[in-house]
Amino acid sequence: MPRWRRAPRPHRGLRPRVRARGVRRCLCRADDDRLPGDGDQRDRRRVRRRRRRWSRIDRRLDGGKPDRGGSADLGRVLHLRGRDGDHVCRHGRDLALPALGAVRRRGIVRRAFVVLLWLICGLLVAAPWLCARHQLSILTELFIFGLLALSLDLIMGYTGMVSFGHAAYFGLGAYAGALTLLTWQLPIPLALASGAVCAAAIAWPIGYLSTRRTGIYFAMLTLAFAQLLYTIAYKWRSLTGGSDGITGVPKSALWWAGPSLGTPRAYYFLVLVTVAVALLACWALVRSPFGRAVVAIRENERKFAALGRDPARFKLIVFVIAAGFAGLAGALFAPFRGFASPELMFWVLSGQALMMVIVGGIGTLVGPVVGAMVFILVQEILSSYTEHWMIFTGGIFVLMVIFLPGGIVGTARRWLELERPG
Repeated sequence: MPRWRRAPRPHRGLRPRVRARGVRRCLCRADDDRLPGDGDQRDRRRVRRRRRRWSRIDRRLDGGKPDRGGSADLGRVLHLRGRDGDHVCRHGRDLALPALGAVRRRGIVRRAFVVLLWLICGLLVAAPWLCARHQLSILTELFIFGLLALSLDLIMGYTGMVSFGHAAYFGLGAYAGALTLLTWQLPIPLALASGAVCAAAIAWPIGYLSTRRTGIYFAMLTLAFAQLLYTIAYKWRSLTGGSDGITGVPKSALWWAGPSLGTPRAYYFLVLVTVAVALLACWALVRSPFGRAVVAIRENERKFAALGRDPARFKLIVFVIAAGFAGLAGALFAPFRGFASPELMFWVLSGQALMMVIVGGIGTLVGPVVGAMVFILVQEILSSYTEHWMIFTGGIFVLMVIFLPGGIVGTARRWLELERPG
């Protein structure tokens, strides 16, 4: 059996001799008889120059920090002694790290991505002055349905559960927000909060029963409960207005004595800020210890349960949080369009939200928002040319799923090498 040990630090600047099969012969302090030119001033200067060169490379790879104590990745050399007694080493610098050009290229790509992100944010802020009224209305609707798709991605991308009834919570939030604005004339932030809380409260018992099942059984249970809620909204005319729904929902003020949100520009900024805050909240959630536990459930639920934790409890919490964000999106939609109807709870909208998540990229957070933008833009463009736009829309998305299996954002990450190595 080979015997491995850590080499001392001074080997780094010495020139290795190339051996067969990619193994290098190291001239380190363990072989004193092989040190080049003991007492030769020129050899010592050559060694110092090489050490300085490797030190500069280390600083580049370590983000500008000098390598003082020896990194486990950069200064590691694993030694063994073969059967013939020769001292052979493998340089961790050569085996564990990518080429310096790849590291530089990845840094350039990341900086370009950050610049592009700031450019997009600037364009979104300036959109009310750059777009016409109809275009601004479409952009506002894009972000509302992007929030709906984002909430569904919390369930699909991080727990592995597929919900066919997620639109029910969107409709519940729309009804709760509409009734809050019409009945009590409260400011719109309270209407948004009522939509999110109402959807989360109704999702709790539904999720308690549904998250105990997995796979197709969970999907069918969510669809059954969604159709039950749709039927209740359709039949309860005294509260929901039946098939006509609730109309005349106003765009209330930001607060009792605050500025009005009746203009498209003001409401666009309200939607933009709400979606940005929701996106940051979801980002913080999935990167917290709780989010890591949820991802562990998605990877292997049995192993997670073997650790003494209850997977159903974690899935229930994520289910309720996702329903709350869907209710928030519905509460934004009701004042925007001025109505709330049972059609907002129908399974067709759940299927559209599912398509938005798949097209944008499952488990990417930003991907569902991008998928919602693509879906609604394609729908708007094709519907202006033909009555059979749904056929062409379906064909386009089938091709996207075939050729972009990771979604738009997932495929872009692989192309731009933005994923973390390892």
